[in-house]
Amino acid sequence: MKFTKLLLATSLATSILFAAGDIIPVESIPAQPLVEVSSDSDELKQRILLYGWLPTLDGTLTFQVPGEPDESADTGIIDSLDAVFMGAYSLRKDKWSFLADFIYLKLSGDTPGLNPNVNLDIELTSKIYGLYGGYNISQTEKLDINFIAGLRYFGLGLDVTRSGGKIANGTLSPSIDLYDAVIGVNGEYNINKNWYMPYQFDIGTGDSDLTWQANLSIAYRYSWGDVIGTYRYIHYSHDGSGLLEDMNLYGPKLGVVFHF
Repeated sequence: MKFTKLLLATSLATSILFAAGDIIPVESIPAQPLVEVSSDSDELKQRILLYGWLPTLDGTLTFQVPGEPDESADTGIIDSLDAVFMGAYSLRKDKWSFLADFIYLKLSGDTPGLNPNVNLDIELTSKIYGLYGGYNISQTEKLDINFIAGLRYFGLGLDVTRSGGKIANGTLSPSIDLYDAVIGVNGEYNINKNWYMPYQFDIGTGDSDLTWQANLSIAYRYSWGDVIGTYRYIHYSHDGSGLLEDMNLYGPKLGVVFHF
């Protein structure tokens, strides 16, 4: 089944690549370059990206609290963002590239138990790591397309504190770790000399039944670096064993890009 998913994902990614190649007709590319490109194709180019994100968390988590039935909690109860950190590093040399991406989130909320005198305080911590290798398959002055493949790790942990009722209070700490192989595309579309639109889409499977993410950004180049605004969507679906049934993280983010 998972082999079939990867085969379908590969077909999807390939279709996207061929479709993207038809977006900009050759005759529409201006004679003068929109962006300066180094004449040395072997030059090593590196970037560090630092983001702030305001994500919305949707999904269903399953866990057992002593004295309560099996709890299937909608993540809408986790409505307070306590901490977030996002960063990425990329390098490129000739047609080859590498990208490392990291997200850390800490959220909290509370919900009543089956007994009206019982309350469940929930704290969620999530870590997402992505490691990708890429190869450039098309590059013009307007559009850059790279095929990417890699591994994404998703770690999710809960601290559920039960208070009230006749059963002694306590804390439950379920967690889950998922490793998935992913494939996709990334690159950027140059609007003019200063404005450009980075993008990324990937899809895969492994420990999860299905995971995919999509990023679309708008960025402006300055002499010291770039300012970038992005909308990001990450999806996970699982069989429900070991805490997670499904989860979606999405929302706008704002960041800066440093080149060296």
